[in-house]
Amino acid sequence: MDLLEQNPIAKVKVRRIDLLPNHLKYLEYFVLIGLGVMTLILIMGKRSPTTIFSCLFLLMVSEIAFFGSETYIVYENGIETSLSFIDWKDFEKIEWKKGKLYLYRKMTRIVLPDPNKAIYSLIRK
Repeated sequence: MDLLEQNPIAKVKVRRIDLLPNHLKYLEYFVLIGLGVMTLILIMGKRSPTTIFSCLFLLMVSEIAFFGSETYIVYENGIETSLSFIDWKDFEKIEWKKGKLYLYRKMTRIVLPDPNKAIYSLIRK
């Protein structure tokens, strides 16, 4: 059956910040605040526009990477990521821990919020 003919079971939007452990969240906040302070110091010190714009660019890219989100679409026979469709049998390990569904495949780990085990129970059928 073609992917376009299937009805999605669930559409899950995941923010990257929600998947990080607390110590990495705090580290990222520290980096973002440090970049912001450094940019302000450069602006106040009247540095060259190239230096200021490069710091602003770095700050914006860091924020987008940290606060960005990704959408996963769950189907009966697999999951669609932003890059490709992965069949359930291609995953080496599927486990549920503390309200999150962990999908392991080769060098990839996908983490989905699943507080009531709804997606996990559909996969296990």
